[in-house]
Amino acid sequence: MTKYRTKCVEIEAFRFQDLDAALYWLSKNADSSNYQPCVTPAGTQYIKFEVPEGQVKAYKGDWLVKLSNSKPIYPCNNVTFNEQYELMPALAKEGVPGPETEITRAGK
Repeated sequence: MTKYRTKCVEIEAFRFQDLDAALYWLSKNADSSNYQPCVTPAGTQYIKFEVPEGQVKAYKGDWLVKLSNSKPIYPCNNVTFNEQYELMPALAKEGVPGPETEITRAGK
């Protein structure tokens, strides 16, 4: 049997830990008509995305993923993200925050 593997794909990603920080990142990286912040009756914050496949939701702890050549942002749960992606080695040497780092806006 012939085996295949996925091609290396460069992405930009942000871990959704804080709604305000996630919305700030999205404002810089996504079309505002692509997403909407939401809150469940129980108070759980999430972001709803409109993508070509339909509606998808991102919850705290999920990653917001942008392929280098695409407009839509796709949510990805943390387990799947850690299985499929790794920090690019050149960036790791430059001190760019990795997956374990929570990024928030200045002043938060």
